[in-house]
Amino acid sequence: MSEKDELVFMQPFGEDEPRMVKVFDQIPSEVPVVDEQKRKLRMDTCRGCEFLEHNTLCSMCDCFMPIKTWMLSGDCPLNKWQ
Repeated sequence: MSEKDELVFMQPFGEDEPRMVKVFDQIPSEVPVVDEQKRKLRMDTCRGCEFLEHNTLCSMCDCFMPIKTWMLSGDCPLNKWQ
């Protein structure tokens, strides 16, 4: 499965109810993103971090990591991403 096909249960922007959505589809097209390999490395790093809660939320920066790990401008507050 491609990293772009990852599904999560979340409330999409502008909608009232949470549902299963493709993470990548929630990122506006004008936002620069990293390639799938870099995104996977970032997410794997987060999954091994003691500050990741519910496999999605970083308690250090309060970000939703399945989306933040795609963003070119995203960074780890603990400098764990290469």
